[in-house]
Amino acid sequence: MKLLEAVNLVLRDGGKPAVNSLSDPNEDKGFAMAEIGRQRKQILTNGYIFNTTFELLQPDGSDASRVPVPIQGVLDITYPDSKRYTAKSGPAPNEVLSVFDVGDGTSVGEFVLVEVKAIVIRDIFRSDDEGQWFDRLPEKCALWVAKRSSEQFYFQQNQGSSDNLRAAAEKAKTLFINSLPKGNINRTTGFWALRASSTGGAGNFDARTQSNVF
Repeated sequence: MKLLEAVNLVLRDGGKPAVNSLSDPNEDKGFAMAEIGRQRKQILTNGYIFNTTFELLQPDGSDASRVPVPIQGVLDITYPDSKRYTAKSGPAPNEVLSVFDVGDGTSVGEFVLVEVKAIVIRDIFRSDDEGQWFDRLPEKCALWVAKRSSEQFYFQQNQGSSDNLRAAAEKAKTLFINSLPKGNINRTTGFWALRASSTGGAGNFDARTQSNVF
């Protein structure tokens, strides 16, 4: 599904005329695209096989008092082996996420000084690719984003919900979830190779059959 197809699906379901181009100066088109963007972020923040990685974060060579995380496109970070958190620092748009220990409850958490294992969930959006980011979504995920956007767009335009659109969005969600491999998060060859090396293991893993270590 292309972004233009998704936009027109949202517009038609909301009772609005379709557009011929994403560059059409159409206010309703703008609202539809904004809703698609919101739903993309909400859905992708859950983390799936195509946007989740297991990463070893290293202290910054220029400032060994912190472990920075590239902030662009990061939707969520968790630390499976430790009680840690991230905080933004620096002025926008060049701010970074720094990793802190939680602390003992009586003092402020300290910068982490060592390698940190993290599960990073990233967005797939780039503002400079003119809608091609939508092409990078798996087809069934793209359909879910579009259908959920239709439901919300209809609600905003009509000040009321549509049972049919809600059911269509739920059906699209089910189709996408059922298309995923069991325990889909982090199940990539790169993840397993990294996990093996970080724990002293060796060999290649079949991402389709290995259990999720977390």
